[in-house]
Parts: sequence; C-alpha cells; structure tokens
Amino acid sequence: DFTSIVQFRHPNELGGMYWSFGFVMTMASLPVAITIYAEQGGAASVVSLALSLLYTLIPSTLVIIGVFFMNIEKEYRHTFYSTERGKDLTMRNFRDSIDDAKKAKVMSKRSRHHWSSIEEEV
Repeated sequence: DFTSIVQFRHPNELGGMYWSFGFVMTMASLPVAITIYAEQGGAASVVSLALSLLYTLIPSTLVIIGVFFMNIEKEYRHTFYSTERGKDLTMRNFRDSIDDAKKAKVMSKRSRHHWSSIEEEV
C-alpha cells in the first residue's frame, strides 16, 4: 500500500506484515525509480527536483512513523508485524466469545470462507 494509511494494517484490510512490507518497499522504490529515470536520459531538472523531494520526504516520513510508534499503546505495536489474516481474526473472536449471542454476532457479518474451517463449532 503506497498510501501508508496505518488503518490498513488490520487483518480484514491488508494485514500488519503486508502493510509493513509495502511501506518499506514504497520507501525503497523511490530512489530506484529516480535512478532509472535519470539513467534513461530524464530531464536533469526533474531528477534534481525528485531528489530534493526524496531527501525531504523519506526522512520526514520516517520521523513521523517513529513518533507514531512512540505514541501508540504498546499493546497495538504487534499489529504492524502480525501475520494474522481476516479469517484467523474471525475464528479467534468466535472461539474467545463467551456466550452464544456474541458468537452469533461475530459470524453473522462474515463470509462462509471465514467460518468454514470451524463449521462444526458454529
């Protein structure tokens, strides 16, 4: 995800590990794209502007993400490297629910794909 929207790390969206991987790849691809453009004979003024933006945007983005990590509650930090999928989250929420009403609420909003592996319990 090139937008770096942190809410997309939720298992029902992209997931933590996938979001983090995308974030790192986005930051790494910027200098590579600029280098390729320059080697292909791109305009020097465009390359100069792109490098200026690169030297400003990557460090500022890293500082902002660092400040963000320092300010979020520690219990949520694992969501940035979690490999939990939406299906796994649904099954965990179902199994951790105490009463049938909560279990029904968990399952009523999910596709059959999410609960097919625990169909006997459902």
